[in-house]
Amino acid sequence: MLMKRGGIFLALTIIIALVVAACGGGDATPAPQVQPTRAPTATPAPTATLEPAATQVPGAAAPTARPRPTATPSPVPPTPTPGANVPKYGGILQVGSWTTTESTGKMGPVPRGQASSNRAQRNVYNNLVIFDPYQNNEVLVGILMESWSFNDDATQFTINLTKGVEWHDGVPFTAADVQHTMRLHNGQNSVDGFTQLGTSPYWTTVLKEINIVDANTVTFELANPSASLVPRMTDASGTAAITMWPAHVALENLASNPTGTGPFTVKEFKIDSFTELQRNDNFFRKDPEGRALPYLDGIRYNQFADEAFLLAALRTGNIQYLDNYHGPSVTPRLESLTRSVPGIVFDDYAQTIYGGALKNEPPWNLPGVAEAIDLFTDRKELLDVEGGFGSFYPSGVLPVELNGIWGLPPEEIMARPGYRYLDTDGNLIDSLEKLEANRDTMVKDPADIARARELLAAAGIEQGAIAPLLLMMNVVGVRSGPTWANQMSKLFGATWSTRSPVTATEYVIDLLFGRFEIGFHNVGGFGVDEPFSTYEVFGGLLSGLKPADGWDVPQDVVRLFNEQDLELDVVKRRQIIYELQRVSMDTRIRIMSIAPLGHGANRPEVKNRPHGTASTQNIFTYDRVWLEL
Repeated sequence: MLMKRGGIFLALTIIIALVVAACGGGDATPAPQVQPTRAPTATPAPTATLEPAATQVPGAAAPTARPRPTATPSPVPPTPTPGANVPKYGGILQVGSWTTTESTGKMGPVPRGQASSNRAQRNVYNNLVIFDPYQNNEVLVGILMESWSFNDDATQFTINLTKGVEWHDGVPFTAADVQHTMRLHNGQNSVDGFTQLGTSPYWTTVLKEINIVDANTVTFELANPSASLVPRMTDASGTAAITMWPAHVALENLASNPTGTGPFTVKEFKIDSFTELQRNDNFFRKDPEGRALPYLDGIRYNQFADEAFLLAALRTGNIQYLDNYHGPSVTPRLESLTRSVPGIVFDDYAQTIYGGALKNEPPWNLPGVAEAIDLFTDRKELLDVEGGFGSFYPSGVLPVELNGIWGLPPEEIMARPGYRYLDTDGNLIDSLEKLEANRDTMVKDPADIARARELLAAAGIEQGAIAPLLLMMNVVGVRSGPTWANQMSKLFGATWSTRSPVTATEYVIDLLFGRFEIGFHNVGGFGVDEPFSTYEVFGGLLSGLKPADGWDVPQDVVRLFNEQDLELDVVKRRQIIYELQRVSMDTRIRIMSIAPLGHGANRPEVKNRPHGTASTQNIFTYDRVWLEL
């Protein structure tokens, strides 16, 4: 789904299912005026979910009904894209990489302080389960497990593993490998010296024990029911991904000698130059028609130090594919790439939430200051600078108009101070239909601007009293950062400029150590469309520590975040997630501003690209991609 200059593509039907979404960047090129050619997607199949039922929240009375999660059936094979050509075997897919290195020489769990080729590794290792990108990222499909079920009170999760799977070195994949991997994630096995495993403290608190029933069966003993358990197991975000690792290979050897169960094996690394993978002839998966996978003979990830060389290689055919981390390079150039590469295909996806972060010190922590900034921010102007693609109604999870299922109704956010826009007659834009009709002419509500100035005056801040600031901005593609700085200059009456760190690593270090006063950056990415994929980032819940900006995570946010995961009834859970978003917007743990879209790109000879609605879904495995040469 995309909202763009001159019109909006909308989906007003919300599917109550487990869906997926993610993050990315941008630069300072004028907005495109072209309708992207979008990668085709497959026909969706029924979604596997838990049967809704009541469950106990800490401190609440015992539930009158026990949750009855249902067993997950064997996955329905994806329906091929209508009209698709018959797959062809052979060829090396040439992938380009610039914004995130894919030639580190390491994959999987890496020593602390080192980087992993985290997207290339998606073709080497496997998850137990994923959201299938060939079924609109709505269908849970078992990869290393063929079926799964919960007990009556949802505190025991049983996995039946896929049979006949081998590691790349020929050793059988068994329950011992699942136990080994998940004990790394929940802290039962030592991981000293390695990058934090797992997505969050979630695994250390929820996952009590992993028991082997037999070689092909495992049970997870849970501290409490968890609505997000299975979606978390699909996680595709780099070293935090819940991929399975072999018990017979030491962690210190695994990163530089990747041994997975995936469709490709590592052929060669050349650090900062390329990573080349080759076909795994013993891969266990088949396509929907029973043909052996993968189709490709290999994948080569080509590393570019300069964006201009990367794009030149795409135009000349030296590379054929840019994945969904390359929105900063592709989105501003949709029109020029369409002209220079006939038949090029773009894949649009939700990148992240961009917004402001204020340090907990005067004047930023004075009463009313954060609210004034929130009220004054012109979200339409920011999204226009990003190219006009996306939503200016982020509330903490994937917005409804970008395919989200948990986002607050847009009409509610449209009526919220700071988000209000008026048509040329002065009437409030209070529906997506009115937004579509008035997208280019609507203006920010003057009452919000006036109220922002009143709040600053009440805080004792006079125009021009705050010295000009160097506003910290994420290096990776926040094109709207200078525009937000200009808006703040108007609000505070002092000319602000931006400081972009030299590298993304420098940016993260500055943020972690609080080396900023006020920043504008991506404050939460879109992965699985579940609150954990954003709230654990911008809420400071990821590390369990007080954020470096000095603010305490609001206790109401923590409480609601925990409550929604305990609630298995879909309707009740949605109401808790709605309240979580409202509290977050009111307390302004981050000043959420816009949710831009980005675009991946591939040349026309690349067929059957996995499509994602967000940038860190299960879309980086290319076992079903082929080349039409």
